[in-house]
Amino acid sequence: MLDLVALLLKQEELLVKQLALLPKLEEQRRLARDPEYAPVRRRWQRGDNGERTPVEFKHRLKPWWRTDARGTVVLSVKYGFSTIEFEKGKTGIVVGKVEKLDSVIATLIDAVKGGEVDALLETAAKTSTIKTVRK
Repeated sequence: MLDLVALLLKQEELLVKQLALLPKLEEQRRLARDPEYAPVRRRWQRGDNGERTPVEFKHRLKPWWRTDARGTVVLSVKYGFSTIEFEKGKTGIVVGKVEKLDSVIATLIDAVKGGEVDALLETAAKTSTIKTVRK
């Protein structure tokens, strides 16, 4: 019985990791379609009279892709503070042209939903912690 509970907890951890990555991939997909895309965030701010009011602002989104010297687009997937390593020493996906970026991100979204990236998320989650230096 205890093994069953441990297995369910492991599956829940993977689901949480998938649910954390999916909105980020969707934002990158929208940014690939529209380079001017900036998601709107809300924040509470105190006015001159001391009352708190909600203020909307545009959040700057950094693209996860780069264009190399030959003009080829390379996509890296970020998870936490690290980049997902698809194979040993390989953190990028060669997309080719910018026009293909949307379909590659859609394929990644399907892979995350299908559970094909779970092992990669596990290793990325282990390495994505910030190490603090004690004095």
